[in-house]
Amino acid sequence: MMSLIEKLHGLLDEERLLLRSGQIDQLADIARQKETLMLKLPGSRMGRAEAMKLSDALQRNQTLLAAAISGVQAARQRLKVLRSVHEGLTTYDGNGRLATRGQKTGTVEKKA
Repeated sequence: MMSLIEKLHGLLDEERLLLRSGQIDQLADIARQKETLMLKLPGSRMGRAEAMKLSDALQRNQTLLAAAISGVQAARQRLKVLRSVHEGLTTYDGNGRLATRGQKTGTVEKKA
């Protein structure tokens, strides 16, 4: 039977693989499992070496998670920019007022 520490290490390895492969949609389930195991840690006996190894694995995954969050934020920002371009170009007119030059909604451009 696997110890609590072994289960947690296995879960952290699975989390690392999911983060590295971009499968962030599966991280919520891993987080719930990880939380359940970590709540049981105070009652377990763990040596200094095991604690350091666990800390290293947690830090490694935290770094990967931060990079994934940054990537998602960058993608959201890029989509926002693309949507705003699709809605029209905002510029300033000769009098310094905002002017939007945009596409007419509901029209279809036909090309011969």
